[in-house]
Amino acid sequence: MARKHRACGGYTLLELLLTLAVLGVVLAAGIPYLGGYMRSRSVGDCVASMASRFDLARSRAVAERNPYLVFLDNPSAGQYEIVDDDNRNGQFDTGEAVLGPYSLPPRIQFASIQLLGNGGIAFLPSGMLQAGQGGTITLGDDQGRRATLEVFTSGLTRIRAGS
Repeated sequence: MARKHRACGGYTLLELLLTLAVLGVVLAAGIPYLGGYMRSRSVGDCVASMASRFDLARSRAVAERNPYLVFLDNPSAGQYEIVDDDNRNGQFDTGEAVLGPYSLPPRIQFASIQLLGNGGIAFLPSGMLQAGQGGTITLGDDQGRRATLEVFTSGLTRIRAGS
């Protein structure tokens, strides 16, 4: 007499455990690479955020017809701020609107600030920078990753990815 086999419709416990073990090994191998990718993205994201804030300051200077100043007066603390220079004297005065201060995230710092002129950035109502200004601001992290923001005399910005 021949025996009839019934087809099972599920997976055994052993198959499920083996699948979970393989997934665990693949994830464990990939996590260090994912962490490095996220850190390198964070430097680039920081520079992109700074560029968009500078672009906003330029746009507001044009729209409101008065200068906006970028102060990098506390780079060791990883901070900068943008000031609406209502009285057009080129400095922060009580009562003028301040955007920020903006802080860089932990592990990211100003690696290099190379700005022409007085070391600041003043977006004029024309959208351009004050005469003789412009330059680069480089951010870096504790792993040596860097990204640079170029600010041109035209008031436009460009991001250069680093190592």
